[in-house]
Amino acid sequence: AIERRHVVYSCIIDILNNGKILSSKASESCISILLSELDRGQHLWKMYPSFINSIIENLSINESKSNAFELLPAMWGRIILSSDDKLYDGLNGDEYSRSILNRLCKSAWGSKSIVNITRSLRDIPRLNSEHSIRLMRKISKQMVQMELQEIPPLIYQMLLFTSKYKETVPYFWEGVSSYFEVMDSNTNNTSTMATS
Repeated sequence: AIERRHVVYSCIIDILNNGKILSSKASESCISILLSELDRGQHLWKMYPSFINSIIENLSINESKSNAFELLPAMWGRIILSSDDKLYDGLNGDEYSRSILNRLCKSAWGSKSIVNITRSLRDIPRLNSEHSIRLMRKISKQMVQMELQEIPPLIYQMLLFTSKYKETVPYFWEGVSSYFEVMDSNTNNTSTMATS
């Protein structure tokens, strides 16, 4: 039964990662079903590293909407809250949580998925200060690869993240102000070149 669940989860994660096979309503239904099943299989937690790897590897695909990323906060939250006797790829919950954070912060995020990823990240329960600050810094760095019209929805999601993790507020302001300083500098350089 555990192998069957693993295959089903893996296949659905791949379909969600593709983002072109299912309608958004069908994607939402699949995610709801998978989330409801996370606690039903008593040994399903052993498969979390495999699922998480598949989700994180998909982030760098630029055309992907990263729909499967919505599953990561639920799995990550269960890992954070897990007992010390559970091992994930040979690491305890705290060590594996740090591993997830490191991979998320080192991986490139496709520009089409940044808003969706940011929205999902605030669903992670009980992130410690270090983790939430590192995530806010990563989100802020992603702004430069986005189109200007994509920035307001991202800033809104960042604000929602800061409302849950108050310690990230200074890093939010730092990231947003840095982004607009760079944009202002680029605009000034372009207009200077145009008048020359």
